[in-house]
Amino acid sequence: MKIVPFRPYHADELGLDDPDHVIWGIYSGACVDERGAWGIWQDADAHAHSNSKVEWFGWICVKDPRRVLTKRGMASNVVLHEFAHLLVHDAGHTVRWKQEVTRLGAGSEIARMNLKPLR
Repeated sequence: MKIVPFRPYHADELGLDDPDHVIWGIYSGACVDERGAWGIWQDADAHAHSNSKVEWFGWICVKDPRRVLTKRGMASNVVLHEFAHLLVHDAGHTVRWKQEVTRLGAGSEIARMNLKPLR
């Protein structure tokens, strides 16, 4: 599946198992909130709107559409990283986030972010 920029996708369209329905959508090419801009996220490749008190809670934004899925059509580690933020909303790279990102199969994100490993 080719990801088209500036088009929202639902989790099931991308094969993401989201039984808790925390993902409202995945948007690539820009931030869904800023419609074509990247704003304060300029140093990030992706981000999750993981503050449960804001309008866009539940959205994952990925700057480069090619980083949404792997070549095999599976959710990329970038998307799984942000999905973990939605599952432990209102928190950063905490122990709970590390547990979730590992459970989702993207534990390598812990090392990529230069964080202390889980014990």
